[in-house]
Amino acid sequence: MKKIIAFVLAALMALFCLSACGQSHNADTVMTVNGSEVSWDEYMYWMGYSVNQIEQKYSYAGTTVDYTNDEDVALIMKGAKQAVLEQHVILAKAAELGISVDQEKVDEVISNYISYYCGEKATEEDFETLLADSYATLDTFKTMVHSNFLYTDIINNMYGEGGADISDEDIQSYAEQNEYITATHILLLTTDEDGEELSSSQKAKLERQAKGFVSELQAIDDDKERLEHFNELKAEYCEDTGKEAYPDGYCFTTGTMVSEFDTTARELGEYEVSDVVETDYGYHVIMRLPLTGDDLCSGSDGYPVPLRTLVAENLFNVEFDKWLKEAQVEFVGKYKNYQFEGLFDENGFNYVSYKDSLTEG
Repeated sequence: MKKIIAFVLAALMALFCLSACGQSHNADTVMTVNGSEVSWDEYMYWMGYSVNQIEQKYSYAGTTVDYTNDEDVALIMKGAKQAVLEQHVILAKAAELGISVDQEKVDEVISNYISYYCGEKATEEDFETLLADSYATLDTFKTMVHSNFLYTDIINNMYGEGGADISDEDIQSYAEQNEYITATHILLLTTDEDGEELSSSQKAKLERQAKGFVSELQAIDDDKERLEHFNELKAEYCEDTGKEAYPDGYCFTTGTMVSEFDTTARELGEYEVSDVVETDYGYHVIMRLPLTGDDLCSGSDGYPVPLRTLVAENLFNVEFDKWLKEAQVEFVGKYKNYQFEGLFDENGFNYVSYKDSLTEG
């Protein structure tokens, strides 16, 4: 879910990492995205969020943002506009498709946030006071929650829940184009619990054991029987910490597995068993499996997802990029020529209300 996850879920967490002393709310419409209105308050939140993101990026690089530098300010403003664009394209597309969110689901999320951050007896007013310290309003927060639900609902509308409506042929085609395959393995680790390499004699013993597995498995002619015995050996001997999350093996694309594993797996036929493969992790015995849409691969958040779900998300992102390029964005009224650069000076991002900003500039 690279698009919405990138800004909505991250933004929900970042709400309480920002600071905006003395913010006064303003519901003026600053711009529209495909007719969907963006308020001053919302735009200022995303400006603050973009500041936070750029500051983190610069910090990781060992430097700081220069708020008197036109290029740095332009980068921040571009990030804010992009975030607004993405969120409101989702809102507009949902309206076009006739998709709405059950308000009870939105209210439940908001109630959980209020309880978590403000206490069980807190009110929306208490929560809004907290949000004000993050360039945000309750309406801004509700819009983010709302659009996050819509993101998932739009994907389900287009491709079925979790990609259920995507055909097996389309999944296979996607896998071939993006070099996805599926393989399982038995791993015997050659390091101890502290990550220290085992002795030569210990490693030699493990290698002999792995070669024994290979001999047993390669001697079985029937694919089904070979897979059954492979799984028995895997359940008893495999030391891969990922086998619980990926019990039936890994569905992966080029560059995501260690090179020795990747190269060997791609050279195998379906249900064929490799010779012993040594990597920095240890000794592997690998079996190539037929690829299906239900095979688990690593999602954009690092957690296992079925391949068909990943395909749905990636197909959606292609469409989403088109919608973003086609979106009609227009600053309105007094904001058509508004100099948002004036919100930045040597001290950083200085939030001001609409009334104050007009008076100043």
